[in-house]
Amino acid sequence: MEPTKEQIKWLWEQCGWHKEKHPKGNWYMWYAPDGRFVDNHLPPIDLNNLFKYAVPKLKEVGFNVEICTTTSPTQFRTAIKDRGFSLVGRLVWDDDPAIALFWAIYKCLGGKK
Repeated sequence: MEPTKEQIKWLWEQCGWHKEKHPKGNWYMWYAPDGRFVDNHLPPIDLNNLFKYAVPKLKEVGFNVEICTTTSPTQFRTAIKDRGFSLVGRLVWDDDPAIALFWAIYKCLGGKK
């Protein structure tokens, strides 16, 4: 299931993205966790962005990520594990590994469906 714009916004905000008034104008811009402004849009949900911004946040709060293929060649399983590699929450399955990872991180950080 694809996340809504609100769910995507919530996840990125948990990872340090924030919106501020641009210093040279009367418009608002999204700023990345490193402080650089990136226009008026959040990054798309893909594996590159999730591993760049969301997985470090997950590790910061004490969790690890495991993505595996399944017996179905087009389905992926994502697990969030604690520092002892015990499963936290439920496994998340999806045909798109980025969506499976999104939902696993979203739920682990406290997102509500």
